[in-house]
Amino acid sequence: MAALHFTFPAVFVVSEALELRSVNLAGRAILTAGDYLSAQEGRLVGATPVSQRKLHELKAGASDVGYRTIVEFTLAAIAPHSRWAAVSRRIGGWDNGETHTQIALRPLLRSDPMPADELTGLMGLSPAEADISVKLASGLSPVEIAAAQGVSVGTVRAQLRSVYVKTGVRKQADLVASIWRLAAT
Repeated sequence: MAALHFTFPAVFVVSEALELRSVNLAGRAILTAGDYLSAQEGRLVGATPVSQRKLHELKAGASDVGYRTIVEFTLAAIAPHSRWAAVSRRIGGWDNGETHTQIALRPLLRSDPMPADELTGLMGLSPAEADISVKLASGLSPVEIAAAQGVSVGTVRAQLRSVYVKTGVRKQADLVASIWRLAAT
C-alpha cells in the first residue's frame, strides 16, 4: 500500500464499549490499512497487543475538560517511519445521554530536532522550557504538550512566554524556525 498523507487528523468517536459511533475519512484509511487499528464487529480494536493497550490508555484517560491523554506511535502502512500522536477526550451524551470518547490521531510533523539538554545550552533555557520548545518544534500543540506533561495549558503558555523573552522571538512559528535552524547547524 502506498503511504497516505493527511492534512487533518483521523477522528474516531467510540462508546464506553469502544463501539464505533463515527469515523472521518482519515480514520477510515487507517482502519482500511489495518496495521494499527481496525474495526471488528463494529468496535474499534488495536491490531496488535501494543496498539490495543494504547487504545485502552486513550479511552481510560479521556476526560470532559479537554485532551488529557496523549499517546505516541507509528503507523507503518499509512506513513512508514513517521510518528503519530493520539489524544482523547470525553464528549457529552448524544441522543440517549450516553457519553462518548473522541480519539484523534495526527502525524507529528518531524522527529525531535535535537535533545532538550542541547537546546538548554544553546538558547539559555531551563530544562522545562527546552523540553516544551522541542515538543513544540516536533509538531505538538501547547494543549498536547500540557496533556503529555500533566500540567495546565496556562503553565505551558507561561513557559513559552519566558522562552520568547529569553530567545527574542515573538511567536511560536519563529521559535520553531529558530530551533530547526540550530538543529541544522
